[in-house]
Amino acid sequence: ILQLYQHQPDELWVISELGLFKIVIDGRSFQTKQILDNAQSLNYITSTDSGYWIGGNRGQILHYGLDFKNYESYIISEKSSSRNTVFKIIKLNDHSLLVGTEHDGLLVFDIPKKQFIKTEIQSTIVRDILIDNDDVLWVATDGNGLYSGTSINEFIQHKHIPGTQSS
Repeated sequence: ILQLYQHQPDELWVISELGLFKIVIDGRSFQTKQILDNAQSLNYITSTDSGYWIGGNRGQILHYGLDFKNYESYIISEKSSSRNTVFKIIKLNDHSLLVGTEHDGLLVFDIPKKQFIKTEIQSTIVRDILIDNDDVLWVATDGNGLYSGTSINEFIQHKHIPGTQSS
């Protein structure tokens, strides 16, 4: 299992090597339904008011409507590796998503314009993204430490230096 996600109290979404599954929970019993097979190499799911956003291992994100009948696919970059994994997608505001990737770092996806915008955190692996209760954006990277900022255009890098307590 690659990810668990809960959109509604009685639903659990599971991404595994076999695809995307929806589990409907009714007390102690549950029903499982496969929604998508793993032809897209799925890796991450989240939702907004407009539907579900799914990231995968092929340099793209997919946007499905709430009914999962139609979808749009957005390629991160034609130059980007087809193995560019999307590790995290979160809603920045009503018009933008933040996308953490393996090869392109942190990207902003402008939903109305349907385009990806690079941030200053590029060419690094972005494993996780969080907006805390004070609206500070935290970005966890693989090898380049932790970044924080109150804007997508200005970050402070926090890198641990072995042997020091304040780094």
